[in-house]
Amino acid sequence: MNHVETLRLEGTRLSAAARAAGLEAPIEHCPGWTVGRLLGHTGKVLQRTNLCVADGLMAPPAEDAFVSLPRDEALFDAFDEILSAICETLRSCDPDAPSWNFSGENFKNGFWQRRMAHEVEIHRWDAQNAAGGAIDAFHDASAVDGIDELLTVLMPILSSVKNPTLSS
Repeated sequence: MNHVETLRLEGTRLSAAARAAGLEAPIEHCPGWTVGRLLGHTGKVLQRTNLCVADGLMAPPAEDAFVSLPRDEALFDAFDEILSAICETLRSCDPDAPSWNFSGENFKNGFWQRRMAHEVEIHRWDAQNAAGGAIDAFHDASAVDGIDELLTVLMPILSSVKNPTLSS
């Protein structure tokens, strides 16, 4: 599976669906969110990743390193530019080179290639749902890989942060 190609394809679909829905359309499965907030969130996540990989950061980037995103229709073009930049960065990087990430391990660029593909793929679904048209199915290999990432990477992080108490 080529994570960078998945990121490019799903990011393009996300952008098209966001434009079709409009900035004020609600995101059904993210209460209180609109398409504008979804696009802003995803754009910032992509910016963070680009900073980590392009600059080889071994700590989270400072808040002042981020480009402020517009809150109007210009957000669509800003998102497209960020998507293009991160795709180029992740396509040209050494996946084994070091860069910070939140996992607590696997501090390699390859982590970000995988994580960004799934991040954008999930939010593409959100945007297509908000637009009210057809929702593209997840590619089988990507869906399986996304479930693996959820179980082996994200759940251990969430369980260590939240440490939920289970009752019988």
